[in-house]
Amino acid sequence: MARRRWTYGWTLVLAATLALTGCSTGAVQQASPLATIPATATSTATDTTAAATATTRDISGTAVLLGDSQSGGAAGVAASHTWVNLGLQAQGYTVDTVAAGGTGFVAHSGKAPNYLDAVESGKAVLPQGDPGLMVIQGGGNDAALGATDAAILANATRLLKTLRARYPDSKFLLIGTLAKGSANGGGRRTEVDTLLAGFAQRNELPFIGAGDWLSKYHLTHQLADKVHLTASGHVKLAKVLAARLKAMGLQAPAPQ
Repeated sequence: MARRRWTYGWTLVLAATLALTGCSTGAVQQASPLATIPATATSTATDTTAAATATTRDISGTAVLLGDSQSGGAAGVAASHTWVNLGLQAQGYTVDTVAAGGTGFVAHSGKAPNYLDAVESGKAVLPQGDPGLMVIQGGGNDAALGATDAAILANATRLLKTLRARYPDSKFLLIGTLAKGSANGGGRRTEVDTLLAGFAQRNELPFIGAGDWLSKYHLTHQLADKVHLTASGHVKLAKVLAARLKAMGLQAPAPQ
């Protein structure tokens, strides 16, 4: 099941249960346009009682996903059907997605602030409790903006510190920037992916780089535009991500 919440006020939207061929299915929460950013939501919390419920419910099987349109959906693909969401679901996670197009570590859109500002201001509505996995995905919009390495790293450092303080008992994962690779025109997107890889290593943060995946997995002909996959492309790449997650031992605990 997929859950998506965002607020500018990110609005809570329910998403449907998905099946990913060859993989087990988890739940995903969906996201909305930032006003106070909610995240992509999986099931509960649609009224004022949600906050009280969230403080007591077990979310050890939840992956909180902070990201851009690669996670939140674009080009006719819903958040619950993106490669990041589907890959996490395949590993059994309920995915609570806080994602907005045009955003990143530095980049912001007309409706949504960057990741750091969203979290620090409370516009990103993050769940209470200790999620099993906190995922940060992005970098593409920072590349498009022309954000400097220094600016990206400064905000990424503050963001990680803030989130680790909020979720001290959760596992963390950084997913880099989807691109074609330096030899195939990946350009600044691949550079940002490499930058994030170094950041993750210095901060002992598990990392999955995607800076050459479009070429490596023959997905350049499954793009809906220059950077977003078609629905079938998302399904294909989700299987790649699920395999990486499995190899890293990242899987939701079995239901009790």
